[in-house]
This record gives sequence, C-alpha cells and structure tokens, in this order.
Amino acid sequence: MTANVDETFRRQSVVMDFLTGAIGGDEARFNTAFTALNWVGAFREAFEKLVSVGTVHPSIRPVFRESWRRMKAESRARFESGVKVPVPD
Repeated sequence: MTANVDETFRRQSVVMDFLTGAIGGDEARFNTAFTALNWVGAFREAFEKLVSVGTVHPSIRPVFRESWRRMKAESRARFESGVKVPVPD
C-alpha cells in the first residue's frame, strides 16, 4: 500500500512541476517534469490540468515543441530498432 501512495505522490509532484514550469516560464522545471511524465495517461492528466489552470508562458511554447519532437523521434527510433517499449499516450 505504501508503494501505491508513494507513486501517487510522485505523479502528483511531477504534474505540479509541469504546471508550475509551464505557467511560470521555468524551462528547466518544465523539461524535467516533461521527461518524468512516463506513466500511462500522464500526458492526458497533465494537459487536462494545464487547460483548467491557465495559460502557458510564451517562453515555454518553443521548449514544449522541441521536447515533444525529441520524444516522438526517440519513440520512433526505439520502435524501429525492435525495442518493446510502449509509446507515450
């Protein structure tokens, strides 16, 4: 049970860092959280909360675009190499 509570807390912390970085323009915090959104449904959860909270800081938009492109390229490379890793949602 403790493991589930710890994992829930970790996920909530990652989403909070994602939101804080996106809204406040903290690129380092945003990038760290973006990378840590690695559970099934993570991006959906983070984006739904972001939409309900507010507007993304203008400096984060190009950072997000680059992070998303990098993640997609890495996923494609793993898929093409035959590695059995689920793609992000």
